[in-house]
Amino acid sequence: MGLLSVGQPIPWEMVTQEMCDHVRLHGALQFLHQYRAHQDREEGLQLKWGEEIEYHLLRFTEEGRVHLQPRVHEVLEQLSSRASECSPCSTIVAWHPEYANWMIEATPGQPYGNLTAHLLMVEPNMSLRRKCPLPFLREGEALLSITVHPRLGAPDCLPPAQPTSLPLPGPVAQSVFLPDEVITPHPRFPTLTGNIRKRRGSKVDIRVPLFMDKHTTAEVVQQARDGPGAPSSEPNPDERPHVYMDAMGFGMGSSCLQMTFQARNLTEARLLYDQLAVVAPLMLALTAATPAYRGFLVDTDVRWNQISASVDDRTPFERGLVGLPEAANGPRCFNGNHRLGKSRYSSVSMFVSESVPDHCNDLSVPYNEKIFELLTAEGVDVLLAKHVAHLFVRDPLVMYEGKLDLDDTASTDHFENLNSTNWNSMRLKLPPPGGQIGWRVEFRTMEVQMTDFENAAFVIFIVLLSRIILAFHLDFYMPVSLVDENMQRAHNRNAVLAEKFFFRHMILQNDACGSALLEGLRFVPSRTDGARSAMGRSPDSRGSLPEAISRVSFYEDQDHETTSEMTIDEIINGLPGIFPGLMPLVHNYLDMIECSGEARSVLDSYLTLISWRASGRVQTPATWMRAELTRHPSYRGDSVVPPEACHDL
Repeated sequence: MGLLSVGQPIPWEMVTQEMCDHVRLHGALQFLHQYRAHQDREEGLQLKWGEEIEYHLLRFTEEGRVHLQPRVHEVLEQLSSRASECSPCSTIVAWHPEYANWMIEATPGQPYGNLTAHLLMVEPNMSLRRKCPLPFLREGEALLSITVHPRLGAPDCLPPAQPTSLPLPGPVAQSVFLPDEVITPHPRFPTLTGNIRKRRGSKVDIRVPLFMDKHTTAEVVQQARDGPGAPSSEPNPDERPHVYMDAMGFGMGSSCLQMTFQARNLTEARLLYDQLAVVAPLMLALTAATPAYRGFLVDTDVRWNQISASVDDRTPFERGLVGLPEAANGPRCFNGNHRLGKSRYSSVSMFVSESVPDHCNDLSVPYNEKIFELLTAEGVDVLLAKHVAHLFVRDPLVMYEGKLDLDDTASTDHFENLNSTNWNSMRLKLPPPGGQIGWRVEFRTMEVQMTDFENAAFVIFIVLLSRIILAFHLDFYMPVSLVDENMQRAHNRNAVLAEKFFFRHMILQNDACGSALLEGLRFVPSRTDGARSAMGRSPDSRGSLPEAISRVSFYEDQDHETTSEMTIDEIINGLPGIFPGLMPLVHNYLDMIECSGEARSVLDSYLTLISWRASGRVQTPATWMRAELTRHPSYRGDSVVPPEACHDL
């Protein structure tokens, strides 16, 4: 959701260098104030964490169509003004607006804690969230946890009597597909949309490879590339046929499943940030749920790169398309003309914990030199200072009249202005002024699942994984460039089964913690009838240990630590003699804390879903949706998703 301030946004045409420098400087001072106040703070042993789900509001018609309903602001008003009618929802569920006015974000009203009982509360709370808005929905409307409407951007994706009847393109996004009226009417969202376009110097340019089916014609390829407007004039390094999109709504109109963890202290938060950053691409692939855009099947399964392109405010110079002489006459920007290798929405570019091996931060990371020098001069260590300065290499995108001069000891708005518009796979969150909230990390890559059971399963798995990372000193570190590579592989169609991913096979420390966690590893069902263990303690249905080793390729980094290319099945469920598997370690952790009885049975059902998803026994939502769409009677094998198939899906 980001920082939702109240006020009148400053148009990009009125933004000045002094304003941007002011926000960066005082954002750094706000960070310093909170850093000093919380640098050595211990939050105690209790874990606090939460999750958020974003839903789509849809309307199903008697004519066999399903439309996005851009009126969530009305539903939110009713949920607020008539809270007494929603009890107990009003106290144990919190509601928030999101970018598109067909989206609503829901979170637990209070954070969960460190008890096993809290894990068992997740799915019931999610189920309650679906029920709370029902009294305020109109006939035919439904609230679904889907990532993207498969015909988003097609002429019939919105109700025929409203926004699509408005002229296109609108003045804010200037999209030929989506009217401005689908943007949630909080000032932040249309301002972000317009300022990204103005800073960039053109509309955003989103291209996702088209899935070429046996009857996909040249006419379909052209329709996917052009739509009702002219094709993009920007260079396209990927020559494959693609689906073109031109608005922030195609990215930020996607729903997701995110989690936030409060750490005991800054050191723990930084470590958790790093270790989960390595896991993030794997979870993106495991939760894949996005097989179509604009009414066309695409050759990818996830949303991430589309969102990245939808908020890419980099100028042609920053993207490396022109040199400095041309940049002087280019769009207005206020960050000193850095080359920026990534969009503001991307996988992390560096690890931040002081325990990271130097060779793992192998990407060139642009950063604001003045902010870096200020922070290091004030005692912030080099890695953390570089992380903040890297965030601050961007321009602030939304500033409000009368809210530039703030008390840096009582506000973090300027810091959050930049932190909340760097949408990375992980986010390190500063303790807010006052209160008892500590350092937090946000895990951001997962696609929302269609059922509460699935969403709860992934949440619970990540919670348990975070516990064993910290309790048993698991070490996932590898060059961050390989994490980037994994993010790209996660996009590929059926990546769970078809791709291999880089991952350390030596993740356990050679200490008592590592030995304790390995002791008595439980077996995990394979995709066949046999059973396999993490370290070859039971028969492996896929062959002998030498055969297993031969199926794994190794990447030798400069310190001679071995990183393997493994399937997600092997990473999650284990590879005999090579890798213990994350799931056996989670099960062993539950054994060690003596989780048993009915609670263990419920948790095992969630963890079984993850294991089966990794092995292919259970399909990803993207694979299931693609199969449903392509076998629908109305589908002609031409890559086009018919409205009838979308409705029935």
